[in-house]
Amino acid sequence: MAVTEVELATPLNAAVKAYNSIGQALRTCEQIPWSKLSLVHKVGLLLMVRLAQDVRCILLCVHRGYPVQASSMAACAFEAAYALAYVGGDESKAQAWADHTDERRSFRDVKTMVAGALKGLGLPQAECAELSDIQLGLYRRLCMAKHSNPVFQARHGYELVNDRPVFTTVPVVSEQTKATSIAALQGAVVAAFLALGSYINWHTRKAEQSSLMCLFRELVERSVSITHEARAMWPSGDPLSRER
Repeated sequence: MAVTEVELATPLNAAVKAYNSIGQALRTCEQIPWSKLSLVHKVGLLLMVRLAQDVRCILLCVHRGYPVQASSMAACAFEAAYALAYVGGDESKAQAWADHTDERRSFRDVKTMVAGALKGLGLPQAECAELSDIQLGLYRRLCMAKHSNPVFQARHGYELVNDRPVFTTVPVVSEQTKATSIAALQGAVVAAFLALGSYINWHTRKAEQSSLMCLFRELVERSVSITHEARAMWPSGDPLSRER
């Protein structure tokens, strides 16, 4: 997989940075007794840990040549990040998260969490609506992998050689797997900077915020770099688009 790692250097390095940044944020409260933390802070920490694990799994899957599984995990990372941002610093939402007992449904649907998280940023309504469409579009595309959507799945798992199908249950390097890997890594980075921004805002002390904000801004910049590279490779800028 060395060739793939060279070709994916920008998104891979960004995702590694995302994983390390989450870890640095978590370490800010390691010396605080659990009993002294507010419920909303505990919920934020639990979701940050889940996100860090998801990002780590995305990296492992991409490194080992399983981009479809990495994209599926990126959708899960997105859910954790927006749950964290939706709860924010609201104790009542944290209590609702802690009290959730319905095994058939998530704590909140993603559309509600995205809208609530963006509203918490204090942005104008029109800008929130535009950002919501962009974020939900990213999530929807990642969920194609998560749910084996035919639009997505029909392009994976085989290649034609002289019109004969060769099924690939082991890692392969192709333009399709490269595109899917980039989408997964981009999803990981976006989820990380969303969660990190919310965590810094609600759960860190002023003395810690400067260094963490540097990490946040770097993740945003790296996400933009991934997008620019994707646009250079595919006119739509979307690695998972059928029109790319």
